[in-house]
Amino acid sequence: MTDIIKIKIQGYTLIEVMMALVVFSIGMPAIIWIQISAIQGNDDAAEMRRFKS
Repeated sequence: MTDIIKIKIQGYTLIEVMMALVVFSIGMPAIIWIQISAIQGNDDAAEMRRFKS
C-alpha cells in the first residue's frame, strides 16, 4: 500500500508582501517623526529650565 504524501507549500503572496511594505513605509516615518518631536521638546524644556534658574 503506497500513500502519496502531499506537501503543501505555504508562504506569502506578492500582494501580502506589498501591503506589508506599504504599511511599513507609512508607519516608520511616523515613528521617526514622533521621536524627533520628543527629542526637540525635551531640548526646549531643558533650555527653558536653564533660562529660568
